[in-house]
Amino acid sequence: MKATPSSSWNPWPYGIVAVLVLFFGGTVGLVVLSVKHRSELVTADYYERDLVYQERMDRLRRTEPWADRITVAYARETREVEVRVPRPHVEAGVAGTLEFYRPSEAGRDHGVVLEPDSDGVQRLDGGRLMAGKWRVRMEWSAGGEGYFADRILVVPGDGP
Repeated sequence: MKATPSSSWNPWPYGIVAVLVLFFGGTVGLVVLSVKHRSELVTADYYERDLVYQERMDRLRRTEPWADRITVAYARETREVEVRVPRPHVEAGVAGTLEFYRPSEAGRDHGVVLEPDSDGVQRLDGGRLMAGKWRVRMEWSAGGEGYFADRILVVPGDGP
């Protein structure tokens, strides 16, 4: 019996090595990308604020009956942000804050004291707000009770 001659080149070892190199290279690449990815928390004291979760839920529950009277809107013509709170809260003495959060850029976040007029309206200069999505968190007290509302504000761009 004579052995049949076979070719000396076998592609399998090279293919296996190539697949392993691609796998490990891809894994290392993804690890490097995930380490370099910045994931900013919306606030620096995120964990401390999480501890007051139940209080926030109580404030939200008290705010529910007033939800349709609490608004945040941007007036393009005047470049103003108009904030409305219920008039009975103003009559009871409102004290609180507005926090403007920019989800895509934490460095633009800022806060403002809530000071509505006798009709429950407060107008703010919207000129410093960049176009795009903002989250406005309103937290206030009136008549010894705490309230909280979270609204989305979209500031339009300068385009047509």
